[in-house]
Amino acid sequence: MVDNLPSSIQFIKGGKLRPIVVAWNKRIDSLPDVPTFAEVGLKDANDPAWYGLVAPAGTSDDIIRKLNEAAVKALKDPSLVDRFRGASAEPVGNTPQQYAAEIKREFDKMRTLVKQQNIKLDQ
Repeated sequence: MVDNLPSSIQFIKGGKLRPIVVAWNKRIDSLPDVPTFAEVGLKDANDPAWYGLVAPAGTSDDIIRKLNEAAVKALKDPSLVDRFRGASAEPVGNTPQQYAAEIKREFDKMRTLVKQQNIKLDQ
């Protein structure tokens, strides 16, 4: 199965699941013996899940800045970082522009895939 590590790590640590590979740009600290997709020759599959904050279109730059500052501050709190890493997640805390670019790259990648595979919505 393919799963987000935070939801499956407890089963891995409990011996119920055996990890084969991780989708991250480096090995995960909590699973140091598990290679990345890139290490096993599947670089294009190395596509980690990510989470972030978004706001409605038209939200003022001031509100976006305040939300970003609060999120970045929270992601520097050692207890929160420990909780993320305990779930085998890696907190980043990038800028709104970096996050928008990441969303656009993912959207463009999926749009290309949908077109290449001729995927249609079944109505």
